[in-house]
Amino acid sequence: MQNIRHTIQTRSYQLVFMKFGQLSTLNCTVASFVSPQMYKIKLLTVNGKLSTLNCLLLLCLSYSGWAQKSIKLAARPMPDSIVLRWAPNKKEVWKQANQLGYKIERVTIAENKKLLKVLKVELLTLEGLKPQPLAAWEPLAKSSTYGAITAQALYGETFEVNDKKQKGKSMIRKAYEKDLETEMRYSFALTSADLDARVAQASGLRWVDKSAKKGTQYLYRVYVANLATSEAIDTGFVYTSVDEYEPLPAPLEFSVAFFDSTAALSWNYKQLQKYFIAYDIERSVDGGKTYQKRNEEPFVPINENVKNKYAFYMDSTLPNITIYYRIRGLSAFGEYGKYGETTQGMSKPLIHTAPKQVKANVLGGKKVLITWEFEKFSLSQVTAFKVYRSVNYETGYTVVSKLPLAKTVFQFEDLNPLQEAYYKVVAVDQQGAEKASFPVFAQREDNEPPKAPTGFKAVLTKEGVLSLTWKANSEKDLLGYYVYKSNSRKQEYARITDSHIEKTSFEEKVAMNALTDSLYYKVIALDIRFNESKPSVVAVKRPDVLPPAPIAFKTMRADTAGVLLVWANSPSKDVVKYKLSRIEYPENIQMLLANIKHKGDTTLYVDKNMQANKTYSYEVVAIDDDSLISEKTQSVQLRKHSKEPAIAAAKVTIQRTEDRKKIILDWKSSAPDIDYWIIYRGSLGERLSQYESVSGDLMHFEDKEIEVSKMYYYHIRPVLQNGQMGELSEKVEVN
Repeated sequence: MQNIRHTIQTRSYQLVFMKFGQLSTLNCTVASFVSPQMYKIKLLTVNGKLSTLNCLLLLCLSYSGWAQKSIKLAARPMPDSIVLRWAPNKKEVWKQANQLGYKIERVTIAENKKLLKVLKVELLTLEGLKPQPLAAWEPLAKSSTYGAITAQALYGETFEVNDKKQKGKSMIRKAYEKDLETEMRYSFALTSADLDARVAQASGLRWVDKSAKKGTQYLYRVYVANLATSEAIDTGFVYTSVDEYEPLPAPLEFSVAFFDSTAALSWNYKQLQKYFIAYDIERSVDGGKTYQKRNEEPFVPINENVKNKYAFYMDSTLPNITIYYRIRGLSAFGEYGKYGETTQGMSKPLIHTAPKQVKANVLGGKKVLITWEFEKFSLSQVTAFKVYRSVNYETGYTVVSKLPLAKTVFQFEDLNPLQEAYYKVVAVDQQGAEKASFPVFAQREDNEPPKAPTGFKAVLTKEGVLSLTWKANSEKDLLGYYVYKSNSRKQEYARITDSHIEKTSFEEKVAMNALTDSLYYKVIALDIRFNESKPSVVAVKRPDVLPPAPIAFKTMRADTAGVLLVWANSPSKDVVKYKLSRIEYPENIQMLLANIKHKGDTTLYVDKNMQANKTYSYEVVAIDDDSLISEKTQSVQLRKHSKEPAIAAAKVTIQRTEDRKKIILDWKSSAPDIDYWIIYRGSLGERLSQYESVSGDLMHFEDKEIEVSKMYYYHIRPVLQNGQMGELSEKVEVN
């Protein structure tokens, strides 16, 4: 039963709930939920007892131990009864249930919309419900194809899946084909039950509960009878009421297309797939008075394309007769839905002979002569000829012969031809149907390109959306336009339209953080001979959304005269000035010192207006012509020196370890209050530069970042706690 076994699933759960203020868990199968907050849950526990539980539901987790074999159950409420349909999900369950039978339990949950304090459990089938015996299938097999199929699947000695003889086959092969035969019996039996309610009833897969009452809610349970406790087959559950009855809907989006001798019916079957498994197609040829079914068996939509939501049915028709069509759906419960809207139409016989030997000759470069032939024995079907023209081989044909041409005329002159065009000659029959020839091509000589487009404009938003517009060309043989782009006037332009475009506008998203500040576009018109016009060019400036690159300090030096600052200017081309600020410590007071105009690659500034032995730092930002500001570049802390006597230089000794992987410096100094020592290092090919610093109470340094075969030299300089710097030591070096 394909519709049911693919949609209904039972699950065991671990239910976590709060009862009397205590957190508890229970393995159960949840039947339904009644209220949205404080739930009254009907559940069947794993020991088979039905009970109710008032609880605040906290968490419901899928229980990993549920059986893979199961019974899938569905219910269809009717006005006076409830129809149950079920199916085993595996062939092994089907074989076992056919032998043991099914049992149906009904649990009354509520009456008159009130939950019962004591649930009423009834066994609707005292004996296991099994397929009818073979003798009982004979009348059904004669009246129903699906009855015959199911009878053979249940009781036939063979159910062929391979017409080859068994002789010479291995035991493994025989076992495989036997298993495949069982699978085929199982699939055909369930499909037949889907398509014929009588077959489902006789197969023990359908039950009608005629004792169900309105205003009462039931939980139905279907399981395999007398099942050994060691076997695991999930029970089928469904919760429903007669009050839930709703008529089945009518098919949607039904339409019919009429052709020469056929009608193509289509409708949206996916939208109603949960209701219907098959359809009946009916038609009327007497104005809708009587209808005849066109499908001998229920029509099951099959569509290999899962994305296609439409079902299709082809029906042969008679010409010149108005035909009415209607369809209705069939559910897995053997119930038909409403008829959809009736659609009518008529098939007309088409002329089957087209003009042949069609030729198009250019005469004098100013007109085109079209000639053709037509079979004499088919000429009686023709009332006239027409000539069509298009610039496209497949589409866009329009009539170029203003009046229909007599069927005795076999030529036509196009006095206002296009530069290039395709022509078709069409024969018209008595019903107005047309039969067209194959297209032929005519081309006038043309080497003159279109004029360059005018009114070319470009607009670029801050979001990076570029819009190009221009005026349309007036040439009749215009094919379209090409659009090109470049980042520079001097660079080669690249075409950005895959093919020609017919509209006079173009839009694209462009990068705003590019290196160039402008973009260049050109548009070229071309005709159907692909003659290209001269380009129309427009430049568009990118809105500046990127701040300039920051500066980089090159020199920062403090002495008794002040502080010298030297920095490399920002590499951004649109920088116009630099804003220099000074921060005074420890008060952390910031002061604007100067706005300096951008000029050259380097800027030098000397701050003389400062106190001696006070600590300062400096920050510089670059500002561009759109007032965008770069990141701040901050200097190290500096202080202006007083004019006190310099501190004597330290005496330094140097040695290299035997493995030549380390250089050791030691020095002596009598200077007091030393804050730290600055170590300078140089080597052959590299100038002397500040290398490292060590605490003032250390007079020892080991340089491990050296190359074995390289010569190095060093200087040491003390820095006092007041910021004053001492003299540089004499150079010490080691090979």
